[in-house]
Amino acid sequence: MKTRRHTVAVPHGDRIGTWKVDEHLAAGTFTTVYAAHRTHDTPLATTH
Repeated sequence: MKTRRHTVAVPHGDRIGTWKVDEHLAAGTFTTVYAAHRTHDTPLATTH
């Protein structure tokens, strides 16, 4: 049986919202993990 990858490739430097992709870290059956950094000084979460 041949296994195919079903993860999404995101190129280095692509932006997702206020995040910029730095590098690919790992990939599995259901997910792909990337290192990224925020491009603006926006808070990660706000509490009230």
